[in-house]
Amino acid sequence: MMELTQEERVFRAWMFISVGLYGIAGAFFLFWGDWVPRCINAVSARFVNLPLYPDSEGLFWRVLSVSMMAMITWIALAVYRDLHANRPLVSVLLLSKCCSTGLYAVFFIQRHELVYLVGALTDGPLFLITWALWYAARPGARCLDRKEEQILLALGTALLPHGGAFPEGYGDVEEWRGASPASSASFISVIISPLLGALAFPKSRASKLR
Repeated sequence: MMELTQEERVFRAWMFISVGLYGIAGAFFLFWGDWVPRCINAVSARFVNLPLYPDSEGLFWRVLSVSMMAMITWIALAVYRDLHANRPLVSVLLLSKCCSTGLYAVFFIQRHELVYLVGALTDGPLFLITWALWYAARPGARCLDRKEEQILLALGTALLPHGGAFPEGYGDVEEWRGASPASSASFISVIISPLLGALAFPKSRASKLR
């Protein structure tokens, strides 16, 4: 298995937590799903005086909700086991949470029932946390293993050695990229600045060569 970056390890840990969250929620929906809207209706009637959610849907929609929870639980488990191989599944998980959050918000705006607001405030943070951690981990993903990176570093150093055609070599740039958040700016300054100097002062460089 390819070595993980720090961001990928954090996201993988979040997937492990998500397995527990979604698995427990799915089991709860299966056995006590009708208890959720009733409790929210009781809170709404007592404290906020919003329209009550109609408790008349039976088990039909509960089957769909449990099947969805089973799917995203399996996705989180698959990503936790092998992040690189199963990274396309993260988009499915994000799509699921984005849809549920958006629809809960729309239905709350339309019907003003507290149950939809609770749903949006539950799935919304889950979506944002997953998206933020995945956004941080995704650019950190590497397509090369450690040995291939060493080979690339050796080839880059041979082509662009330190003190050669440019003041800094390939190895210096790679070190800056790993240590500095302004890696792109560092790379551009190292490679482009000498070229700009050569274009701006061609005569002075020519005189030095003579």
